[in-house]
Amino acid sequence: MNSGILTVQPQAAYLSVNTESFGRRMDPFVAAQIGQDTKSTRVASQMHMNPVWQDVLTFRTNNDPVLNIQVLDYDYMTANDLIGQVSIPLADIYRARRSTSVYNLIQKGRPSGQISISFEFTPDGLGAIAPVNPYGTATAGYGAVSPFNVLSGGRPTSANYQQPVN
Repeated sequence: MNSGILTVQPQAAYLSVNTESFGRRMDPFVAAQIGQDTKSTRVASQMHMNPVWQDVLTFRTNNDPVLNIQVLDYDYMTANDLIGQVSIPLADIYRARRSTSVYNLIQKGRPSGQISISFEFTPDGLGAIAPVNPYGTATAGYGAVSPFNVLSGGRPTSANYQQPVN
């Protein structure tokens, strides 16, 4: 049985769909859902097509099969716009206990970008595993070298975050 704590850390996205008009910049955030439990990152304000997040979303799992991810553009006056989504099977993440992968985002049946996400699963009855930087660098924060940097051509080095309004 795969019961335990799953931490989900959306790191960065390379988006190919712009939901804004008139030259405005997108304010992306990530909504993650397992079963009926949904959690969101902070808004990567004005990060537009290359957002970066440092939020860690923690879920209690009970053999849940799928994690649903949506990348949305935060809109103050209207409903948030869907930029892209992906459903991630959790079986391999439960087995590996720790992983980082890049996933393709889809919007209305078409590619809309990619997102890099790190996971850590701690089964019930076991302590947390020692933290390891998946990039092999001294720090996992901004400017860390990652496989995602190669895909996106680099990522921004700073962000102005704001909490989404639900």
